[in-house]
Amino acid sequence: RIWAHEQMQPDTILYQLPAAWRLDGALDVGALNRALNKTVIRHEILRSRFSTNDGSPVQQFVEHQEFEIPMVDLSGTAADKIDDELRRQVLSLRDTPLNLFDGQNFRTHLFRISSDDHLFFFMPHHLVWDGWCFDIFLRDLSALYRAVCEGIEAPLPALEFQYVDYAQWHRDWLGTAFLERELSFWKDNLSIDTPPLALPLDKSRPALFNHAGDCVEFELDSALCKALKTFAEKHHCTHFAVLLTAWQCFLMRITGQTDIVVGAPVQARHQPAVSDVIGCFVNTLC
Repeated sequence: RIWAHEQMQPDTILYQLPAAWRLDGALDVGALNRALNKTVIRHEILRSRFSTNDGSPVQQFVEHQEFEIPMVDLSGTAADKIDDELRRQVLSLRDTPLNLFDGQNFRTHLFRISSDDHLFFFMPHHLVWDGWCFDIFLRDLSALYRAVCEGIEAPLPALEFQYVDYAQWHRDWLGTAFLERELSFWKDNLSIDTPPLALPLDKSRPALFNHAGDCVEFELDSALCKALKTFAEKHHCTHFAVLLTAWQCFLMRITGQTDIVVGAPVQARHQPAVSDVIGCFVNTLC
């Protein structure tokens, strides 16, 4: 799905997942470099290159080549301008497309603000990553960094599986009769021609779809959160199910439509063996 989108919209940054962490305290840059290289060696999906063969995507794993994290020294920048300069450079990194064909599955940078203040930027592509991976990445990188600094082996258990093993299992599963029955059932039940939502917008939709949108963030107060938890427990369902139902009721109220399609990403790490593996284990359910 992600690969197909990349072919239809080359040079898009839609599936790039930028993140940055402020590192407070003394930093051994050499140790961080070695730790990141060891992390890439540990997770072979980060050493993959994507190409095509007769129009179909092909994934190839390449031998790891040592690299250094590009570093930008901003220690000479005026204190009142440092945040603006960081933002400018980080946005530039974020808005530059990754070249999957060249094996560029992620981009990283280190900004030196002072001797004990750094910003670590890391941006993987969604083709090799999901939200769960950030926790895995930080845990592994931290353990490997400490081990390099102390001159010991990192206390990380060997990975029983890599992402390619999951991909092969999934490919085999796609050919089963069980899946054919499931697909047939859902195709019949979801074959309704659902019209676009008639949202009460103050502007008309653009003729060509673009991603020039925005986010509106808000917090639910503790009393409402407690009420939601009580309601979910009473009806033996999850918080997500309650909030999704409320969202669809809201959409029905403002549009007057009863057939509403809502997409939600779900993680597919059902096997414990892949809980520590970096890769894209998500699907979108509608």
